[in-house]
Formats: sequence, structure tokens, C-alpha cells
Amino acid sequence: MHPTIKKICMVAYISCIATTATAFEIRLGSKFLDYGNGAINLDNVTHIDPTIDYIITIVEDDKEDYFRNFATSNTRDLDHVTGWFFTAINVDPYYYYEISSNIKFDLFTLTILSTKRFAKLPKTPEEFEKIADLDKFNHFLTKLEDHLITNELISYNKYNNQITDLEERYWQVYSVLNDVAPQLSESGIKEVFSGLADTASVYNQIVK
Repeated sequence: MHPTIKKICMVAYISCIATTATAFEIRLGSKFLDYGNGAINLDNVTHIDPTIDYIITIVEDDKEDYFRNFATSNTRDLDHVTGWFFTAINVDPYYYYEISSNIKFDLFTLTILSTKRFAKLPKTPEEFEKIADLDKFNHFLTKLEDHLITNELISYNKYNNQITDLEERYWQVYSVLNDVAPQLSESGIKEVFSGLADTASVYNQIVK
């Protein structure tokens, strides 16, 4: 499990901002989940599984864990996941966060929180001075570049993935980062927390 898992618990904060985006109702003795574009008859569903998928990479992680994929189907893990957001914002010189959530109903998957991406690279002398291990930073930059290319978040006609010079590669990645993965902000954090809380809220209404 991620090394910062015990740092901050945000259950109370999530409950304050949670809003249920998906309607839930009972009709004629059968349960239906109305998700806007249709409805699911829950009496015909065998398996209901919530899933939170995420990548959370911060400076203090081991280099081998950079851009490692995590997933949980336990909605009680929400406090662990959301706590990581506050270990990096306005503190770490670089990070990458990617998160989404859904609920699977047999062969149908209902997306509750669409994929959100946040990233930061050092851009001031003070932020560069916080980097104690340049080898780890170079590894982070390489993994970030590979991730953006693999997920087709970088336009190939504007991007040269053959560049080997570290400084030139840094500025090339930096120039596109804000469009595909902006820095964390209060509004971004609230959007993620609300989506995760909705996931727990909808799932709990279904299974109660």
C-alpha cells in the first residue's frame, strides 16, 4: 500500500461536500437506478462492484513506485485516497495524480467520476532547490512523459519523443502539462472529493 496512507483522514470533509449526482428510487417493488441516460433494474443484477482507480506519485515515494497503478473496491478507503491530495498541494516540487471511479453492474459499467489528472513540475529556483535527488526527478519526468504518450494525451504532431537532453525534454513536457493535467486547486480537489463521495453514496443506497 502507498507509504502515505496513514497521513490524513478526510471523511468528515467529504461528507460536508458530498452531493448525490445519481437518482435512486424504488418502483413497483423492484429497485431501479436512474442514471440520466437510462435506468438499471437492480433485481436483474448479480454483481455490483464499486471501483476507484488511481495513480498517486509524490516526491517521497520510492522510484520503483512512481506511476504505479492502484485500485480499491472498498468505499471505506476513501479517506486514504483523499488524504494524499493534501500531502503535495503547494508543498512538493513535483507530483502526478490521476483518479476515476465507477460502479460495475455485471457487464455494465457506470462511470461516476470521470478520469481527473493533476500534475506539477518545478518551475522556480526555490522549487528546484527542494529536489534532493535529481536521479529520481529524471525518472519521474521519464515516467510522466511515457504515461502521457501511452494515454495519447500528447499530440504527436507537436511533440518529439526522441529528445534526449533533459532540459529540453523538461520544457517540452512542461509546455503541454497544463492542458492535460493542471496543478491541483481547491476546485479540482472538491470535484474529485464530490465524485468519490457520490460513488460511496450511490453504492451504499443500492446495497442497504
